[in-house]
Amino acid sequence: MTLKRIIGSAPDRIILTIEVVEDDTKSVSFGIGYSQTYGIIGDTAVTERNLFGTGDKLTVKFTGGATTLQAELGFTEPHLLDSNFAAGFDLFYKNLDFTTQASYMTQRIGGDVRIGYPITDE
Repeated sequence: MTLKRIIGSAPDRIILTIEVVEDDTKSVSFGIGYSQTYGIIGDTAVTERNLFGTGDKLTVKFTGGATTLQAELGFTEPHLLDSNFAAGFDLFYKNLDFTTQASYMTQRIGGDVRIGYPITDE
């Protein structure tokens, strides 16, 4: 934030100019690990906390390894219809392939819808 003060048209008046610069609202994360169940796994996630300057939050996450693939998508509207209610949804896809270890494979697709209301100002 930049603040400029200039003397105005009279000694008791000033011209005040305030410039506000928005902080970066994006985050990207990467991870890698090892699990005895899944083997080597990695994940990456991208989050935007101010989508198109509207305050909406969007998260996209991918996780994968030799036997697993998972994708997640989340969206949150913090002021639904200009109210104090927040609403959002999450979608996921999960594929586990244990055909070589235990002769089974599973896929799950699902999601949820959520709504919230702040009970305090903090």
